[in-house]
Amino acid sequence: SYMVNAQILSNLKKHEQALEIYWMAYEELKNTKQLTLAVSVLSSIGMTLFDMGQRDLARVYLNLANKSLDPENNKRA
Repeated sequence: SYMVNAQILSNLKKHEQALEIYWMAYEELKNTKQLTLAVSVLSSIGMTLFDMGQRDLARVYLNLANKSLDPENNKRA
């Protein structure tokens, strides 16, 4: 439900509100074993930040999501 609400807000260009909801979703997921959902939230945070023009910060979250999927093959250079 968080993800749907945040996506709607993002589509309405209400990025600050969308980020708040994505963070609430992440807080609930970070201590669970639902890695796929947590990675999805991290990438959504990254895309929302990108849409807000915060490209460097967006890159941090998108890289974190990517490394979470396959940490062995996504090491820093």
